[in-house]
Amino acid sequence: MAPFITRVVDTIPLLEICIEDVSSPRVKKLAIDLEGISLSRNGRISLVQVLANNSNIIWLVDITTLGSTAFSHLTAREVSLKIILEAETTTKVTRSLCYKGIR
Repeated sequence: MAPFITRVVDTIPLLEICIEDVSSPRVKKLAIDLEGISLSRNGRISLVQVLANNSNIIWLVDITTLGSTAFSHLTAREVSLKIILEAETTTKVTRSLCYKGIR
């Protein structure tokens, strides 16, 4: 596989390209990471990082710029980031480090 490249998604056309890449029928696993402020039930997501198992593109979806449209926008194939993230047929790999602080 080619070296990884990073693409920032801050427009609808780029979001559509991202969605097509991470929702192809060959995708079986997605690596996902969330960045934000006070991430919890009441926190705010500012960035979603997504990498599909068959792609060399690390997508950085700018939630600060796109807002909820990042999750709700439907492509011509009627696919959205929300649908992809909720799909039970695709394994999602995440990493969460929860700690109370270092003293």
